[in-house]
Amino acid sequence: MTAFEGIECPACHIKLFDDDDIVVCPVCGAPYHRVCYDHFGQCVLASRHGTCAQWKRPSEPGHMPPPPAGQTSPPSGDRVGRTCPRCGKVSTSDTLFCPYCGLAAGQNQYPAPPGPGEMPPVGPFGMPWTPAPVFLRDPLGGVSPQENIDDIPVSEVASFVGQNTAHYIPRFAAIDKTGRRIHWNWAAFFLPGPWLLSRKCYLQGVAACLLQWACTMFFWPLLAAFTDLMQKYIPSDVTSSQQSYDILQRHMEEIPNNAYLLLGMGLLLLLLVGIVFGMFGDLIYERHALVRIRAIRGDDDIADKRAAIGAAGGVNVLLAVLALAAMYMGNKLFLMLFLSR
Repeated sequence: MTAFEGIECPACHIKLFDDDDIVVCPVCGAPYHRVCYDHFGQCVLASRHGTCAQWKRPSEPGHMPPPPAGQTSPPSGDRVGRTCPRCGKVSTSDTLFCPYCGLAAGQNQYPAPPGPGEMPPVGPFGMPWTPAPVFLRDPLGGVSPQENIDDIPVSEVASFVGQNTAHYIPRFAAIDKTGRRIHWNWAAFFLPGPWLLSRKCYLQGVAACLLQWACTMFFWPLLAAFTDLMQKYIPSDVTSSQQSYDILQRHMEEIPNNAYLLLGMGLLLLLLVGIVFGMFGDLIYERHALVRIRAIRGDDDIADKRAAIGAAGGVNVLLAVLALAAMYMGNKLFLMLFLSR
């Protein structure tokens, strides 16, 4: 067992194990996977060298001391860790997911069955009680953290995505491996513009909002015709909605047929826009994420690239709400201008 068992690699933030190829920064002593250190070419904490923030070995209560002289590994019965049933590799016992393949830890959440003559625990209402099972979800959706999406490590893409990585990381990996670009996304189908803006795809989100707004313009002739009928035939002293409805029903034939035709075209266009973004929304988001991550990785002025990637990505719910409000108010304003002509 190495002296760095259980310590996180500062580059990929995955715990080190005794069978890893580990190198150490000659300045601060921070341990790395060799591939991580070779990828960056230097210690990623170089900006902290010589300061109070320089890397120090964490004092973990569960960290095992080095083995005694003459013993290369702890006795098999005392080994700290568990074997992953999927990939067969050993990880430390405090991890919720296998760092090699991402499989959730298969912990038994149920208590042992009562022995002969023993009664099971009783809940507050006199019923046998057992703790509810805890279902763990792999945050990477089964994708190994050691893989790359295009030329970007999965861990960095997950940092950019932020929320709901279990949905997006497998989609991105499938796009990269199989080349299949169509993946259905319900959020992108119903609200393409607000969804893209919430994922900080600003240019694509604004374009989708304008496209949706343009489709609603086909509704305006019918709304204008209804408004004209109300102003023409419904007296100001009519207060019953049923009376207003009956009056409008008697004069519906005055609404031009092209108003209904434009309404149908607008609804069809909105449906087509939703279908296109529902099918290609994940692809648009993946391309945006990879472009932003590459830009940050190529910027030498950014010291903490992982933090910068996380800040550039994530979710902005407020922006999605503002987009919905802007679309609603924009429709109201332009409809008023259209009717005042």
